[in-house]
Amino acid sequence: MILLGDFNEWYPSRRLKPLDARLERVVRRATWPTRWPLLALDRIWYGGPLELEASGAVRTRQTRLASDHLPLMARFLVSRQRG
Repeated sequence: MILLGDFNEWYPSRRLKPLDARLERVVRRATWPTRWPLLALDRIWYGGPLELEASGAVRTRQTRLASDHLPLMARFLVSRQRG
């Protein structure tokens, strides 16, 4: 399972605690505003037989023009050990 999106929540947040209790959280990255990212308002959580291989905010000219939030990227490996 992968859950991601713009949650517009600050940490710590009581509203996000149920997600943190059930899923692994990818390290937060500053994604807003795109010109000078200061706040990590976008999140990725994952669970099941996944191992996080890489993650980050995608910072290109195109991503800064496309939205007021930078997109997040995460690459996972499927593990037979977890799940």
